[in-house]
Amino acid sequence: MHEPDITLIASLIGEPARARMLTALMSGKALTATELSLEADITAQTASSHLAKLVEGSLLSVRKQGRHKYFQLKSQKVAGLIEQLLTLSSEITLKTHTGPADPYLRQARVCYDHIAGELGIQLYDALAEANYIEDQQAETQLTPKGIAFFEQQGVCIQTLKKKSARSVNLAWTGVSGATTWQVAWDTGF
Repeated sequence: MHEPDITLIASLIGEPARARMLTALMSGKALTATELSLEADITAQTASSHLAKLVEGSLLSVRKQGRHKYFQLKSQKVAGLIEQLLTLSSEITLKTHTGPADPYLRQARVCYDHIAGELGIQLYDALAEANYIEDQQAETQLTPKGIAFFEQQGVCIQTLKKKSARSVNLAWTGVSGATTWQVAWDTGF
């Protein structure tokens, strides 16, 4: 029987250029090798080599469309792992800043499947202050008041309950839980 070996995945993610490419894919959008090479600040040839390793390591999937190959994270599990590593790394005091350098991306962005950035934090704070959500350490839950509010906005809460609970992560420039943010996004809150 094959024993789990974290060193393979750790070595794939731990290489700086590959880490930058994986982080760029956290938006949930599929990107070409050229786009990813620009994100990682490497040549297209080097990017192709790194991307082949990430595909072979089951961290990325690739699909061909016309002349281009589009890469994206293989699964929600991979996105969750990257998000957890970003959270963990943000807890380490560094002389450099983590997260996007672009001030607009720091302000607001979609990170794989949820709203992130400074506006994401403000939205989270507003929902918490209105008592629509409650932080239960490892995850954020809708309160009864929040359920009533979002149902009044036309959100199907049963659909949301089918999604797995997400942990709240306010580090790394404000990444936050998908379920709450998706509700807020869908309702225009």
